[in-house]
Amino acid sequence: MKQSADQLRVGLIIAHPDDEAMFFTPLMRTLSRKHHVFVLCLSNGNYEGLGKIREKELQESCSILVSDVKDVTVLDDELLQDGPLNEWPSQHVADVVIRYTREHNLDMLYTFDKNGVSGHNNHKATFHGVKVALNSLREKGEQSEFPAYALISTSIWQKFLGPLDALLTGEKDDVFFNDLVGIGHTWKAMWAHWSQFVWFRILFLAFSRYVYVNTFTPI
Repeated sequence: MKQSADQLRVGLIIAHPDDEAMFFTPLMRTLSRKHHVFVLCLSNGNYEGLGKIREKELQESCSILVSDVKDVTVLDDELLQDGPLNEWPSQHVADVVIRYTREHNLDMLYTFDKNGVSGHNNHKATFHGVKVALNSLREKGEQSEFPAYALISTSIWQKFLGPLDALLTGEKDDVFFNDLVGIGHTWKAMWAHWSQFVWFRILFLAFSRYVYVNTFTPI
């Protein structure tokens, strides 16, 4: 059940703790002002043995970005373990996403596109799994026009134009911008991931367009 006629139940599907802070904060900050945002993280980021720590970091980050941490779900699934060489089965990802969508009565989904923004295999597998899930939902008539959107991966030069790219991006329905408060919250959210707050992530936040603007395409 929707909580009001206008409020939607929106699911964000990510691969690892810190994906939300590095890539999706313009979306999360904008939607959370009006809609109910749920976050499903398909792995707990245990690549370096820090999975339990990273689960807590994601909860803290999302408390900054969307406030209600009870709507954040982190999986520790043996078939969905963090790692650039780990192949995630698309059908398994799809089964997880379908179950999550039903359990939370979601109205729409957001996730990575086929290139995964950074090119990480787990990001790309997330997209492919979500796409399989959507095809299944739509084919069964359960959600014949279920809306879902993928975060557009840009070229390397555009990715690091930072705020300039936000200025060059026109306002459209599929574009979300961060204001100054949102940019500050992005840094706070990333700082919550203290185990991952290394020099190259600091540079990423300083120059990445994804801190300032998100553009999406329908899946």
